[in-house]
Amino acid sequence: MFNIAIDAAGKSCNAHEIVENKNELSSAKKKKYVCVTCDEKHPVFLKVAKEFSDDSHFNVPAWFSHYPDNDTCSEGKKNNKRHKPSPESALHHNAKHILCSKVGQYEFETERCMSCDMCSRIEDGSEAEGRVEYFEKLLDGKSYKFDAVVVRKHVVSSVLEVWASHETSNEKREYCLRKGYSFGEFDAAHVLEAHKSANGAIFKLENLKIRFFECDNCVLIKKKQRMQELEETKKRNEKIKHQKEEHEKERVEIEEKYRNKNMQELAEVKERNESNRRQQDKYTYEYKKEQAEIEEKDRKALWTHEEDLRVQRIREENKPYVPETNRNELRQKPTYQRDKTRDFLKHKPQNNSLKDFFKKK
Repeated sequence: MFNIAIDAAGKSCNAHEIVENKNELSSAKKKKYVCVTCDEKHPVFLKVAKEFSDDSHFNVPAWFSHYPDNDTCSEGKKNNKRHKPSPESALHHNAKHILCSKVGQYEFETERCMSCDMCSRIEDGSEAEGRVEYFEKLLDGKSYKFDAVVVRKHVVSSVLEVWASHETSNEKREYCLRKGYSFGEFDAAHVLEAHKSANGAIFKLENLKIRFFECDNCVLIKKKQRMQELEETKKRNEKIKHQKEEHEKERVEIEEKYRNKNMQELAEVKERNESNRRQQDKYTYEYKKEQAEIEEKDRKALWTHEEDLRVQRIREENKPYVPETNRNELRQKPTYQRDKTRDFLKHKPQNNSLKDFFKKK
């Protein structure tokens, strides 16, 4: 890919400056330009990135490209019958032909272990040959075009793509990986620079699309690490489970201890309450007994007082004295006995004392 060309008037033109002037862009595309990078002078055309449906993959706004060759012989001689514009730039053209013609003189990394730096797969082009502009057509009519391929025993081993204006689509890369091809994509300027500075020695190219994988050793190491982690996790879980069981056991023991202590305290409280109740009942009984004795004593004293008052009243009235007990007996005796007693009392001497009266009787 190049941005300098010469127009029909012999004036040097810059593709980047041309697209900046949008008013003259249409007329500039119709002009004829001559390549300044190739030994043979041939026409080139102006290519603008914005004319594509998706220009997000392009890192330059415009460039000059060669016309395609209608015929190319085995010696590499070209006729100049170029009719249709080609999307290929000179930089891209040179890079892909270097990749094809210099197979075995360069190497690049196709795959790399993502876990270690020791395991990687290198394509060195040994016992292989290169082919440029390789096509593969599928049964459904779809076809893929590769910039260059590395072939071993007539079988494609690696696919080589050149990044000049835009990168290779993921669809093409996934197709190559499904087919078992090693895939490499290289910056066009990097390919030319590495080839130029090699001076005939084997040079190394930087693959922009390395496929990352995991080697068997790393898989085994990770498997062992996972097993070790699982074992450690198992031990940790068992330890946690044992600790939980111990904590649960301690909790149950503490609860049982407090339960027994509480039950003992409740029993003591119950016994103390029962003792207090019995003591209270005893005090109540003694109090009631004492009150009954006092009441009985007061009742007797009151009865004696009333009896004395009655005796005194009888004396004052000069009536015969009849004890309370005799009165009660008199009420309980038959009528004839009461009348007899009453008659007897009527004839009692009035001037004698009760004491004398009872002595005489």
